Amino acid sequence: LSVSGFNSSAAKTFTIKITGGATSSKNYTISKRENGTLTVADKIPATISGISVAGKTYNGTAVTPAGTVSVKAGDITVSDYTPLVYTYAKLSDGSVSDAAPKGAGDYTLVVSAAPGDPKYTGASAAVNFTIAKATITITVTDQSATAGSAEPTYTYTVSGLAPSEKLAKNPTASCPTANMNAAGSYPIIVSGAEVPDTGTYHTAIIYKNGTLTVSASGGTATPETPITPVTPPEPDDGDTTSAPDEPKEKPAPWAAAAVEEAIDLGLVPTSLQSGYNNRITRAEFSALVVSLYEAKTGIKLVAEKSAFTDTDDENVGKLAVIGVVAGGGSGEFKPDALFTREMALRVFYNALLKIGYVPEVTEPAFDDAALISPWAKEAIGALQRSDIVTGDSNNNFKPKDNMTRQEAIAATLKFWKALKEAEDLAV
Repeated sequence: LSVSGFNSSAAKTFTIKITGGATSSKNYTISKRENGTLTVADKIPATISGISVAGKTYNGTAVTPAGTVSVKAGDITVSDYTPLVYTYAKLSDGSVSDAAPKGAGDYTLVVSAAPGDPKYTGASAAVNFTIAKATITITVTDQSATAGSAEPTYTYTVSGLAPSEKLAKNPTASCPTANMNAAGSYPIIVSGAEVPDTGTYHTAIIYKNGTLTVSASGGTATPETPITPVTPPEPDDGDTTSAPDEPKEKPAPWAAAAVEEAIDLGLVPTSLQSGYNNRITRAEFSALVVSLYEAKTGIKLVAEKSAFTDTDDENVGKLAVIGVVAGGGSGEFKPDALFTREMALRVFYNALLKIGYVPEVTEPAFDDAALISPWAKEAIGALQRSDIVTGDSNNNFKPKDNMTRQEAIAATLKFWKALKEAEDLAV
């Protein structure tokens, strides 16, 4: 028997021929030979459904498809199929694998009949899913001690890391304002860590600072002594003229809602709840930053009385203690000088770092970025990338413009919301 031109991949009818052999035997004579027919039919189109993949946050394990797979030929559910093929495609680079993915990214899964299935063909609709980057949170352990004792060792916990993975760089926890001879509460600051892989983790780590509580020992604690402030680079430029503007009792329409919300949250000192169009001074701005810091950390800062030679403003002293502000080389702070937009953003950025919010650093992308002072570029670039700071309709930041009270209050509210969002992501 033979079939001429047989091809199993094509739907076609083939003739089975009888050739050769004897035409008779002792008792029989073969009078007729009839050829047969071999029919190769098309594979049956199958509908594959019922598969789902739940998106998740990266945790070092592969996704697992869920659901009950259904294979139908027309309206009939069938089960006599070869094991199905699962194919995963990563959208960012088009790579394809039959292994379920682990890494962060956007993917599609298609389930199809095996190429070698003799009966069925077909595939499911693409199932889209996302493995989100993980967020690492580092939380300082609160400490307590008695006045006169040694400063404790500061520890922290790390959450958000996948099992068996470690930080590329461990953080440092310290309490720069600690005075072990004075009863009080002092912020424990943690910073400096690096994620193990920027492809699977958000670069910005959430830091949750702690508190060192020093309690009095039988009333023998001595009064707190001045602490030398940590002084990050801070310019001494800009308009140094006090704001003579006419007070306004109500904010401008664009700022009204933000001002009201900030006041309700306790972010605006009573002294700044008027004259909203006045250009804000360095001392006034310090009061807003202290309100933000204390509200988010729950830590009441203790001012350093001798931080500057030209002011004993309590809020300025508080920010000096934690290294958020510094004066010029003369030791002056110039509390009545006006604050430019780039100065304000640099101070806000310093405060965010102390609170534990560390945005990803990048160059500013404003059209007037060339006007931004070198000492302010890191802050403005990072805050722009985090969508906390935006430009005007022409994508200009106007770094040298003075900031008004209502602008500063609206900015304080934006920083508050950014910190709140970061905390929610860490939960």
